[in-house]
Amino acid sequence: MLNYAAIAVVGLLLGVLGGGGSTLILPVLVYLVGLPAVQATSASLLIVGVAAVFGAVGYFRKGLVDLPAVVMFGGPSVAGVFVARLVFMPRIPPVLYSAEGFELTRRGFLLATFSVLVLISAFCMIRRDRRAPSERAAPPAAQRTAWKSVAAGLFVGMSTGLVGAGGGFMIVPALIIFLKMETRQAIATSLFVIAMKSLLGFAADAFIVSDLNWPQLTGFTLAAVVGILTGVRLNAVVDADRLKVAFGWLVLVIGISILVKEFY
Repeated sequence: MLNYAAIAVVGLLLGVLGGGGSTLILPVLVYLVGLPAVQATSASLLIVGVAAVFGAVGYFRKGLVDLPAVVMFGGPSVAGVFVARLVFMPRIPPVLYSAEGFELTRRGFLLATFSVLVLISAFCMIRRDRRAPSERAAPPAAQRTAWKSVAAGLFVGMSTGLVGAGGGFMIVPALIIFLKMETRQAIATSLFVIAMKSLLGFAADAFIVSDLNWPQLTGFTLAAVVGILTGVRLNAVVDADRLKVAFGWLVLVIGISILVKEFY
């Protein structure tokens, strides 16, 4: 029962904050449920993907999803993952620098760079916005340049593709910082992108991982759906500025956790 409750909480946080689902659910599946890492990764993609679909539909009914951004940001984001994994990764040497007992590996360099980007994103989310409310209004979708959406999507996709992270916790900051979206709209739009990336990732994994416990996986997915639908409702009553700061702190914790895990 504790397993289902923990996954429901992850779904709730995903519904409220619009990201971090894969990062939060993996430790639950590995350390609490006891799944092997490969199975946990594949299962997390399905659980998060299906839950994100329900959350995205809930936000879509409220008119909060920016569909042009889903296409112009989400498409390049998915493409960026494949470009990073298939084009750039094979060209980066396993060891970039080695001298006097110190060795800078490809993994260490990529994760350190990624963590810095994550921490910068967290700072941008947490810092107080001193502009007047009238100056904070996001530009209409029609006035948003397509190249910014495409560039931001490629950046997020390639960044997460290089380190193998889910990337959901970078989508909301990217939509807010680069596309100037209002926080709730960014959260709603991110769930569509997360659903697309996660379900495509699970479809690819289905050719590799075949021994999943489907009854258990179905139960976990339903728990996540209940959590995310609750989160969507809770999001409506939470102040937008507090949501932005809360997500910033979540991203900050994730960035620090990556550094601590890899270098200490």
